[in-house]
Amino acid sequence: MIRKLNYLWLLVFVSLSPVSFFGALSGIPTVYAWDQDCDFLPQGCGPVVPLTNFRVVDHDGTSIAEVRWDYMGTQRNYLVERKASSGTWTPIYFGTSTLYTDMDLPQGTYQYRGKNCNNLNECSGWSLSEEISVIGAPTQPAISYSGSLYIGDTFTFKYISEPAILEYTVERNGETIYVGPSESLEQALPVGRHDYRVKARNSVGTTDWSSNYITVRD
Repeated sequence: MIRKLNYLWLLVFVSLSPVSFFGALSGIPTVYAWDQDCDFLPQGCGPVVPLTNFRVVDHDGTSIAEVRWDYMGTQRNYLVERKASSGTWTPIYFGTSTLYTDMDLPQGTYQYRGKNCNNLNECSGWSLSEEISVIGAPTQPAISYSGSLYIGDTFTFKYISEPAILEYTVERNGETIYVGPSESLEQALPVGRHDYRVKARNSVGTTDWSSNYITVRD
């Protein structure tokens, strides 16, 4: 009889715990004490310490972020939240895995935080990740020039794209004349028409070619 009363008391305690209440509101499933094997005693589950090595792994600016942390022992669940720029924290994961992959992030700045929770839904403090930036695909290079287009003179050929461009590829009259991060080239050309095209690359992808031509006069 006493064991049954203790069991009922524990059910009430867990059902009113903050994480259980959070799970009901957010739709993230809650793992209750009676789903685990700790003899329904908090001392049987070990201390609830913050997550260690909570981090975003090898993010390169794309729309996918992989968040990892250390395994904290049996009877553990992990709560992960995400914040965009100056926004509010949003729960995105609650479960037993030590890896969460965040998909389809729009361009912006993000940070993650995580908690370690035991089988009684008692949780540690937060562990924070570093901030990451999702940069988005590059824009088509905008081509322009400045300076004189007469024979013997030098003009500046310009091409600008964004964001976070790693390199441009520039072709003139069908031949590659430059590959690198510079957004302009100094040119001195013979009389006639000269056809240019430029493409830009960042860590997300590469643009199509942008084309234009320059006519050098006597």
